[in-house]
Amino acid sequence: MFNGENMITIIQVVFYKSVTFPLEYLLPNDMNLPKKGCRVLVPIKKRNVIGIVWSYKQKNDVQYEKLKLVQKILDYEPLFSDSMWAFLYLASQYYHYPIGSVLFNALPNILRKEKSFPIKISFEWKITNEGMIFKTDQLKKYPNQERALTIFQIEHSISSEKIKQLSISMHSLRSLKKKS
Repeated sequence: MFNGENMITIIQVVFYKSVTFPLEYLLPNDMNLPKKGCRVLVPIKKRNVIGIVWSYKQKNDVQYEKLKLVQKILDYEPLFSDSMWAFLYLASQYYHYPIGSVLFNALPNILRKEKSFPIKISFEWKITNEGMIFKTDQLKKYPNQERALTIFQIEHSISSEKIKQLSISMHSLRSLKKKS
């Protein structure tokens, strides 16, 4: 989408305290496109600073040779869920506070430092007592829910990674949750 031939990717980055508005950086051709909400290491004046990817641009009024390069991508998965991202943006707008400061204040202190962490947030889905005694034949019209319930009745709890591996949809899980 962005790093095609002759395509220059410009990333807008927000910061904790040093700058109160997004700055633009070029993404080197040998780097993968970081997702919105990931931390990157970028130069400001004579030092490298951690910023959070705010957005992307394909065109810019600034001359490309004047833009500095992203030095390092620190995260490959966003640090914020979509709902948290929207909430923090709303808080920033409501309180007239720089979005970078709001985003960084939502992170633990250790993530404000230049360390890459192979952090993977995992959730565990557990079946309730009602779910254990629920008859799967009541779900014949809903084969995805029936399959999910059968798996839960055998496993009792399943991690979010395994749910993805088993191709169990969030819609099926939510529907099952309402039924128990």
